[in-house]
Amino acid sequence: MEPGLYVFTLDHGGMERTYDLMIPSDYVSTEPMPLLLNLHPFTLGGPWLHEYWAWVSNLNAKGDREGFLVVQPDGTGAPVSWNGGDDCCSPPGTDVDDVDFIAAVIDAVQNQICVDERRVVATGMSNGAYLAYRIACETPDMLAAIAPVVGSLSAELNCVDGRAVPVLQLSGSEDSLDRREQSVARFIEVNGCSNITEITYQQGDVTCTTHTACEDDAEVTHCIVEGGGHCFFGDSDFLLSMVGCAVRDDIVSQDLIWEFLSQWRLPYIRGSNLQHI
Repeated sequence: MEPGLYVFTLDHGGMERTYDLMIPSDYVSTEPMPLLLNLHPFTLGGPWLHEYWAWVSNLNAKGDREGFLVVQPDGTGAPVSWNGGDDCCSPPGTDVDDVDFIAAVIDAVQNQICVDERRVVATGMSNGAYLAYRIACETPDMLAAIAPVVGSLSAELNCVDGRAVPVLQLSGSEDSLDRREQSVARFIEVNGCSNITEITYQQGDVTCTTHTACEDDAEVTHCIVEGGGHCFFGDSDFLLSMVGCAVRDDIVSQDLIWEFLSQWRLPYIRGSNLQHI
């Protein structure tokens, strides 16, 4: 396959599902590349996926610059959503197994192109963040790490015993911050982290606090954007909420997300530490 943007279909659970695949311009078919799953928020699948969500998240451009593959899978229903759990936006009919669908997408992409199977990671916004959390909770061996943005782990889900999954949570102080903090606390517990923390990013009104002493050398980081709302905090204005979503000079989510996710492998072999301060 040549570099570029492709749209594929995949039969899963009796439905025809779709996903986008962005192949960077420096792709070489004999050199495995990291794979980032970019999980859209509520309503921004379907006809909005290929242009609007791709523009808002801007991760295709980031992947092309940094040299990683980007997959944007599509949810189901109308409006389009993910089955991330009871707390957020599940599509009609709770039997939609989106965790298994994402596993099928990963398998399909690995059969299409040269993927570094130890460096499959995921981010997602809002409803997409709920799905990223659910995958890490229920199938911790699927992803090397996750970076949820303004989303949480649905309260009813019980995480299985397994390897600790590194987490970078991005939250706005004017959003559902209590729910985000509860999800971070659950993964601090699931990952067996101690109370040892350090500030790993501090710019303007954005502070990231990291639990560094976790099982399997994992980390759990929570970045709080003071004054931020239900936003992606990227390099384009995106008004999912009416507060705190203007472009800021103290955070670009794409950069923080990839800096964190690019460190992790299956099994754990660390790249480099976050060095902001």
